[in-house]
Amino acid sequence: MALFIKDEDIADLAPMSEIVEAMEIAMADHARAVGPFYPERIGVRARPPEGQPGYTLTTQIGGSVSLNVMAVRLMSNMSAQKRRGERTSAMSEGFNQRNWGVTVLFDMQTGEMIAVLPQFTLSGLRVGANTGLATKLLARADAETVAVFGSSKVARGDLEGVAYSRKLKRVQVFSPNAEHRQDFVRDMSEKIGVEIVSASSAREALDGADIITVSTGSRIPVFDGDWLRPGQFVSCTMSSPFPQRRVTPNWGARYADADPLPGMEIDEKTLMRADLIATLSTEMILNENQRDILDLIDSGKLNWEKFREIGDIAAGIQPGRRSPEELIVYKSSGGIGLQMAAIGAVVLRNARKCGVGKEVGGEWFSADMSFWHKKGFSPTQ
Repeated sequence: MALFIKDEDIADLAPMSEIVEAMEIAMADHARAVGPFYPERIGVRARPPEGQPGYTLTTQIGGSVSLNVMAVRLMSNMSAQKRRGERTSAMSEGFNQRNWGVTVLFDMQTGEMIAVLPQFTLSGLRVGANTGLATKLLARADAETVAVFGSSKVARGDLEGVAYSRKLKRVQVFSPNAEHRQDFVRDMSEKIGVEIVSASSAREALDGADIITVSTGSRIPVFDGDWLRPGQFVSCTMSSPFPQRRVTPNWGARYADADPLPGMEIDEKTLMRADLIATLSTEMILNENQRDILDLIDSGKLNWEKFREIGDIAAGIQPGRRSPEELIVYKSSGGIGLQMAAIGAVVLRNARKCGVGKEVGGEWFSADMSFWHKKGFSPTQ
């Protein structure tokens, strides 16, 4: 039987304590070579006729042997081209106002499809659990003040993950839109039970912060790396923007505005000052040609010895924080299917326990091969 679960039910089925624990198990599995994931996001785009929205399908794949779940994340989206490499969702263009992405879960012992989950809420939880795990492993044990950059779904997930991993006393949030900041203060104060204040500037948000989370999608740095101090932990959950990845000949000529977009939401000084840079996957950085990191490596401003994968730290293969004075940056290399498998496993377990979702018989998603087996064949496709 496969369980279909609605997006609006997922948040209640995924307590932060459980999904951070599952994320730690899954990432440690990867470090021990029993948590496979494809270290590159696979994207296929259909170029639209002039003036019409295009279509993009993006896939992430990964699984955990310990959790017995393999996940395939499918993000199906209409989009409208604005400038070189920068697209806006069709939702903002007045289309059907729905996200059609799904994550499909498979049992790794039987091969059976066991669940289909909408990926929108799952995605925010993924980021929150990821940040929560990084905070657990890398922030100072006495960290209690957080600077949050951004006020969206992702920034909220970040804060929820941090609040699980450390006993917080104060949160300072900054984003350019004052109304969004106030919404964040109201909603998240109630959710995590901690004092949250709206900062009027990036410098004000950083004042006294032990932990800094950055989830803005900005193409320019949101603060100056010179403002950081020893002992802080910086979590940047947004990966390199697409324009900094592979570029084919005459790629820019497809669009009226061929000027390159700026880089990432943290500046190179933040990375260069760090005593340690943790990431999901160095292989993914290389496979996706993430130039925000690789340009610094190629120029000699950074070297790979400063990098550690979060799975190696979770598994105890590599050390995390070694002193209270270390400035540590967690720089995500991008979403991976293994993360969706970890959270999907928790959602599925709790949905079965609570009787949530709709069960559909496996005959709808499989083929009966007994006819061929009786004849002595073993068809695979």
